[in-house]
Amino acid sequence: MNLKTVLAALMVAMNGAANDCWAWGATGHESISGIEIEKLLESIPDFVRTPEASAEIAVLSRELGRSKGAGKTQGAEPDPGLYIDLDDNGSVMGALTFDNLPPTREDYDSLLPGKVKSRVAEAGKLHGVPERAITSVGFVNQLSSAVSNRYVTFGHAFAYGDVPAGNQLVAKVGSQEILLQVDKKTTHRDGSLKFAVVTAKLDSLGGGQSIQSGLFAVSSAPVKAALTPSDVLRVSSYDFVVSITMGGQTYSASARAALQAAVTSGNVETYLSGPFVSEFNVRSNLTANLGAEFDIRIYANNEIRTEVTVTNSYGFVGGMADRTYDVTLTQAGQVVYSRAGLQHVPYSNWHKNFVLGGSAMNVFIKHNRAYYAQTRLVPNFNPDGAPTETFIRSHRVDLNSDSCGPMGTGTIHPYMPAAGLRDDIGFLPVWDAVYFTSMDMRARDWVLCNANAAASIPYHVAETSGLPFRVTDHPSLWLDERGQANANKLASTFATGSSPFTPETAHMPSLGYSAYLITGDRVYLQELLFQAGAVIGMTWNSSRQDGKGIIVSDGEEVRAAAWNLRTLANAAEVTPDSHSHKAYLMTLLDNNLTYLSDHFTGAPAEAQGEIHGYLYGSYRGGVAPWQQDFLATSLGQIANRGYAKATSAIKGQANFIAGRYLQAKDVFCPTLADAFSLTVTHSNESFAQTWAEVGALNFGSSCPESIDTAGGDIALHSTPALAAMVDQGVAIAQQALNFLKQKDPNWNPSQPNGAYWYPRQMTENISWSIVPFKK
Repeated sequence: MNLKTVLAALMVAMNGAANDCWAWGATGHESISGIEIEKLLESIPDFVRTPEASAEIAVLSRELGRSKGAGKTQGAEPDPGLYIDLDDNGSVMGALTFDNLPPTREDYDSLLPGKVKSRVAEAGKLHGVPERAITSVGFVNQLSSAVSNRYVTFGHAFAYGDVPAGNQLVAKVGSQEILLQVDKKTTHRDGSLKFAVVTAKLDSLGGGQSIQSGLFAVSSAPVKAALTPSDVLRVSSYDFVVSITMGGQTYSASARAALQAAVTSGNVETYLSGPFVSEFNVRSNLTANLGAEFDIRIYANNEIRTEVTVTNSYGFVGGMADRTYDVTLTQAGQVVYSRAGLQHVPYSNWHKNFVLGGSAMNVFIKHNRAYYAQTRLVPNFNPDGAPTETFIRSHRVDLNSDSCGPMGTGTIHPYMPAAGLRDDIGFLPVWDAVYFTSMDMRARDWVLCNANAAASIPYHVAETSGLPFRVTDHPSLWLDERGQANANKLASTFATGSSPFTPETAHMPSLGYSAYLITGDRVYLQELLFQAGAVIGMTWNSSRQDGKGIIVSDGEEVRAAAWNLRTLANAAEVTPDSHSHKAYLMTLLDNNLTYLSDHFTGAPAEAQGEIHGYLYGSYRGGVAPWQQDFLATSLGQIANRGYAKATSAIKGQANFIAGRYLQAKDVFCPTLADAFSLTVTHSNESFAQTWAEVGALNFGSSCPESIDTAGGDIALHSTPALAAMVDQGVAIAQQALNFLKQKDPNWNPSQPNGAYWYPRQMTENISWSIVPFKK
């Protein structure tokens, strides 16, 4: 029986219905019209008939109702799945017929134009739609009562080419449309949408109800008139006032007055603009040193959300110091927040938001975790390493607590120089990784709590405009007490005052980035920009090459270079294309990638001989391989976003990162390659030129059969770096991963994606369990 006959049989079984499909989920028990996938003929290519395909073809994974037994589908629990769509003419997604299906995934990719997209399945039924879904978005009503006429705003990232230039987005639940306003923030190189702030209009959502919608790219709709500042000012009850009492005097700033003044002067800054929602940013000074910023967001139903940020960060105004005051926030004449004796430390901010006429946080937005990885804005965390319910419950935070509020510390480690495998160290900290592997609302709160607390870290240095400083404007500025001797300096010595935080670049977690990706809120973008300014400014201006902004030089600790690069790259990637800092950040990122590409492929690499591929760093005489892994992890994530110089650099690194695990045991012991440090120079400070030399300098004749994990498994840090190298086509990286799988006792072979598994320390697994996109 040929495939055409199989197709005919399937179509008969489907009663000839157009736009039906056959599908499977992770259980492998999905069926359509009573035909189980497992019972399809063997002549159908394996890559589209096996359960493993849903994991292999990650770009096709979408939310699908999980099967609870052969031939029976239920919609109670979503699960990533894949299905091939059949049209009336027997074509697959309108492009390939069954008799033209190739035998392998690689051949399929080359023949099928574009990416296969899926639809939303609910209770075993696939809803027919006129176009292919890009991804899914869930809306969850957290209240026991129904909500109606509700507007919900969130951030959303998109993969390259998914939303072409000139297209608009619409959400659909079956045939029912959910109208969207899309505020474009960044675009890909082809002009397609990369990141946007999306506002959905929910006509009704029952108490406790959750709906799963598909997002679709459609032709742009006619543009309707946007809400304006006048719409805010027409709400007579609206005002939001921040008042502080300090030294017996009271100072106040009014959002309404600041907006009216900005309208009069023509200086209104608009962040969101459309018929569903508009948002305006205005500023006012409380004192010469303390400022108040208001992000005023008005919805079409006249709900107004005000985010107030109180700043103590004007770096070029004299008198920077701790400020202790009583603070009161009032909205429409009602006190919504007050706190006595708040100690506002130097170079820090805090923010709170309140809604007049509603509560936007009552609807939780659930992003599609598989799709978010495909955007390349977050790592490809191992789907088998999702956190347990116990772990999530034990780390639940209260967003309204003091710890998550003004001058709070959240769960960030305040003393950043502290060593050890902390849960906030990695390309993303554990709380971000937990969210992106679970999309759980409690994990979302954890992310937002720490992003809020990050505003309290004393590294926020602003111009009087309220924007972070740019090193191109202050080339020799160094955020260090010793920096006051430089030509470019702060008005007051850089100091942390009474802050519980001690910021330090070598152990600084990513803060604000993921909160911005989730919410799209300007305040988190601002937080990310301040952190980028901090890692640039805290790098010694000499090794930084002043305004060139090199923050990855071999004058720095390599781990500092790794996390500096991560922060700069993330800020450059998501800062809106129209923002005044966009070109600046992109230039600095290019400067740093050029530096690393030249280092790993040019003369510095030649000087390292056979073991080339490491950044020497500030530790003279040796290198810490795990710190090299950190740097490769950051470079790898950037390379996955399409930066050619990052790809060049990480391919140069592969010789050392992967190569150290692939040497013969009588030359360089590969099971000791995850050593805490390796000596790479001789007594005369000349570089060792061969693996045999480095082996003799470090191991002698000792070479165990398995990797020693007694002191903590440093090889764990190699996996994200090697995964990214695999994605960039580095063959020896896959060989190194295979070696680790064989030799490391902490590798769990039962996990098909090859993940580390630490029952005693879940945090290690979640943050570092990053796997290749390619298999």
